[in-house]
Amino acid sequence: MSPLNASLSPWHTHFSTQARYHVWATHRLPDARSRVSDENDKRDVGLFFNSIHGTLNALLGQPAPELDWVDHLQLEAAEAKTSSATP
Repeated sequence: MSPLNASLSPWHTHFSTQARYHVWATHRLPDARSRVSDENDKRDVGLFFNSIHGTLNALLGQPAPELDWVDHLQLEAAEAKTSSATP
C-alpha cells in the first residue's frame, strides 16, 4: 500500500473497488446486450423480472414503464459505433 493510501479506511477501499467494478460492468453492458437477439432478450425465462430485458431495466433503475433503459443503451451504443466509423 502506498503512503497516500495508508490512511484510507478499509471501507473506502471497498467502495472504491465497487465503484470501479460498476463502471467497468456498465460499459460492457451494451456490447453484451447486442449479442442477444431481441426475441431472446424479451422472452420470459422465469426470472424475477421475467426476461433479460426486464431484469436489465430494473437494474438500471427504470423510473417509469414508458422509459426503456435497455433500448436507450442499445441505441446509444449503435450511435457511438456509427459516429466512430465516420471520419
